[in-house]
Amino acid sequence: MLEDYRDCQSNEFKIAERFITSKLMVPARSGALRLVGLVIAASVMLNLTGCNIRNLAVRDAILVSYRDAVWAKRAFNLRYGNCERPYSDHFESGFCAGYSDTCNGGDGYVPAMPPPDYRGFEYQSGEGVQCVNAWFEGYPAGV
Repeated sequence: MLEDYRDCQSNEFKIAERFITSKLMVPARSGALRLVGLVIAASVMLNLTGCNIRNLAVRDAILVSYRDAVWAKRAFNLRYGNCERPYSDHFESGFCAGYSDTCNGGDGYVPAMPPPDYRGFEYQSGEGVQCVNAWFEGYPAGV
């Protein structure tokens, strides 16, 4: 008799478990998934409209910096393209930095310190100091 009661109880438990998982949990889960999918789709669609001011400012800054770099290299090639000088890559880098700074409204004064690229340990030797000096010579030439 006790075993019949346990079987009956386990069958009732199995039936209740099937009912809860099939009727209550699945629709709630699919409704939540629909809501999450709808929120994601709405956020993607709003970002694709192009009306986000932050995205426009970032794109504009990237395009302006690229344009300045292209114009600086063009100006360097027109002015110093055929000149043979030692450490010409570093002179060109300083020229382009001065040109870009002037294009962005800078005052044209030579900075007190070289850019972070020239502050490493490899520029602490005699040849490295000449590279930094070539950058400082190129900066005012680009202004």
